[in-house]
This record gives sequence, C-alpha cells and structure tokens, in this order.
Amino acid sequence: MQRKKVAIIGANGFIGLAVCKELSKQGYEVIGFVRKKKSEFYSFYKALNIKTIEVGDLETIKKIELKGNKFNYVINLAARAHITKKLSNEGESFIKKLSNIEKNLVHSFDTKNVKLIQLSSAKVKLNKKNSFISDNDLVYTKAKLASEKIIKNNFKKYIILRPPLIYGPNVKANFLSLMKLVEKGIPLPFKNLENSRSYLYLENLVDLILKIIKEDKFLNKYYYVSDGTDVSTKYLTDLIAKYLSKKPIYFGVNKNLLKFLANVVNKKNLLYKVIGDFKVQNNKIIEDIGWYPRYNLELGIKNTCFWYKTMFKIHN
Repeated sequence: MQRKKVAIIGANGFIGLAVCKELSKQGYEVIGFVRKKKSEFYSFYKALNIKTIEVGDLETIKKIELKGNKFNYVINLAARAHITKKLSNEGESFIKKLSNIEKNLVHSFDTKNVKLIQLSSAKVKLNKKNSFISDNDLVYTKAKLASEKIIKNNFKKYIILRPPLIYGPNVKANFLSLMKLVEKGIPLPFKNLENSRSYLYLENLVDLILKIIKEDKFLNKYYYVSDGTDVSTKYLTDLIAKYLSKKPIYFGVNKNLLKFLANVVNKKNLLYKVIGDFKVQNNKIIEDIGWYPRYNLELGIKNTCFWYKTMFKIHN
C-alpha cells in the first residue's frame, strides 16, 4: 500500500520539527519545505528518512518547486511568530507580504485534491477594545485573517487551527526568556497578578494534527485550541519554578504604573503578554472533532522544564 504523502511548510521550526518526527513515525511519507537547509538538522531528517526542499523566502510571490511530488496533505506552519514595530509600520504592505505565503500555496499545490491544515493564531480575536493591545498585534491580526481568507477561498478541503502561545521542548522567544529569568532567580513583578491566559502544549497540537489527518476531519472550519486550562502568569511561573527546582521571587507593581512604563519604553505588546487576559475555548473542536488535550498544563510544563535542564545542563 502506497504511503500517504505530507508536505510540511516551515519544517525547520519549533513546531515543524515535532510534526515531521511524529508523522514520519506514524508511517507517512514526509517532505519538509524549508526556507534554507541547515546542517544542524541534517542528522534529524536523515534518521527519519525525511526529504527536504529549500524554498527560500515565501513572503515573495513564487511557485514552489514540488520536485514531481503529488501530495495528499499540506500542513502550513510557515509564519512569523512575532513582528517588529518596523514591520507593523508597513501596515497594508506588510499584510500583503505575510499573506503571500498562502498565495504561493494556492499557486503551487492542487487545491481541489490536496487537504490542508493551516496553523493560524488565536490573536485573530484581538481588537482595539483591549487597552493592552499594541499596534503590532492589530496588524498581525489583520495579516492572519487575510491569510485565512485566501485558504477558505481556494482550498476545497481545509481546517484552520487558532492556538494561543505554544510551548514545549525547543521553545524559543518569550517563553524561553521567562524560563531563563526563573532559573536565574530574577525577581518578577507578578506578586499581585490575577490575569488569566490560555496556552497550548506542543505535543497536544501534534496529537490534534495527527487526529485530523487519520480521521479525515477537514471540515472547512476554523477552531480555537488550547490545553483547556486558563492560568495567571504567576501560576505559570510557579509551575516553571517548581519543575526547575527554583524558588520564584516576586514583587508587586501597580498595574496602571506598568501600563504607563510600557508606553514610555514602547513595550505595550510585551506588557499585554505578561499581565493581560487572553483565553480561548476548546468547546467547538471537542464537539466537532472529539479531540481532547492528552497532556494537561502541568505535565506540559514539567516536560518542557526537563528539556530545558537537559539542554542547558542545569543540575540541582
């Protein structure tokens, strides 16, 4: 029986590597599409017998070279996780640039027969009513919605996933920075913080992607997805400290003062991620697809901390 063939766009990323590994283990023929081939991942792909195709910058319009492959599935993980103030200032031109990724998929793949999983972002629900929202996030929201629209208008069978912040082994950016601050014992201004935020563990996302493919759940809809537990930034930090075997140090700061300081130093976007509320519900995906997160938040944090201690050679 011929193996089903899966194209993974953004295969070198934090999420892409995990998806490649699991689908390959499950017997799918995986081909990773990467901006640039990196020698550090050569042994990873070789061990799993995964071929890679270098595509360069997908934010410019181009036809992706498929090397004669005909795919059953496309998983699009290629996107900017964060945008700078400089990029957000480009406004509409940036939105068009970011959505070029999806336009290239339309130009390159058989949209009538291939089934697509689009990883979007829960940030699409953000709006100006939230006082913490930065211009960066508003532009990012518009770009994500534009990308989703291209998928909806062109692919016959698709599903769009809208996760909040994704964490897990090999995580980078703000989550990794928080882990480093806790590990080094840096005091954090979370003492009186009572916000509520959703998160998604990487392995829960991989499990969901596998279920969609195996059970053919391409329902032409979008779904918010998370670990199913909303927690404060302080509670999250407590968990990280617990599994890094550290005692967290907190101090209290007036929330209005934090807002003022964030505006002064142009860090409104970072402030929102720390003290703002951001919750999504799994109800719709549970009802339609029957998916439940396999790992709870605490277990996800525990596994992520184990990776961190191994990666950075932390001995307690």
